Amino acid sequence: MSRESAGEAVAASDIIRFRNAIASIESAGSGGYSALGPRTGGDRAYGRYQVMGRNIPAWSARALGRSVTPEQFLANPAIQDAVFDTVFGGYIGKYGPQGAAQAWFGGPGSVGQTGRRDVLGTSVGGYGQKFMRAMGNAPAAPPMKPAAMPAATAPRRCADASVAEAASDTAMVAAASTVVRAFFIRISLERRQVPSAGGLRLSR
Repeated sequence: MSRESAGEAVAASDIIRFRNAIASIESAGSGGYSALGPRTGGDRAYGRYQVMGRNIPAWSARALGRSVTPEQFLANPAIQDAVFDTVFGGYIGKYGPQGAAQAWFGGPGSVGQTGRRDVLGTSVGGYGQKFMRAMGNAPAAPPMKPAAMPAATAPRRCADASVAEAASDTAMVAAASTVVRAFFIRISLERRQVPSAGGLRLSR
């Protein structure tokens, strides 16, 4: 699959536009950060970007340095943003914007497999095209700032979460956002292509 180079496709502030474009497909009108997908195969998708529950522990560990549960993920918009920025940002660096959307929909192995479809009939190629249309409608974003823990999310955490753990979450999310910002600045200066992986997972 031919791809735009990361240097041509990515600027540091674009991650906010990526967030809004994916959210317009995944959760607009269905709850945003509080959205819950239907149960399929014993799992479901969570939050603004509809991350599958089975991916949340590993992806949050990658983004924050600590795993969170699906319930903690759903209750915390800042964590949702940090996880999306880390995972989708990695896809952008490898596949460019449209390929990143295909990977978000179907896993890295689905990139370029445009005819593959999920159980609802949505194709990998169609999802990527929908993302690009949404990007065209997304407003330009201001420069990124480290994500802050919204005060309103604190009461929604798990009942046994301590004040110290909440403070730790805030620090980890801010640190993760700084790392992601540095990552986008770096790949915006690079021009490289990474071969896409094979196989289809159709899981986010």
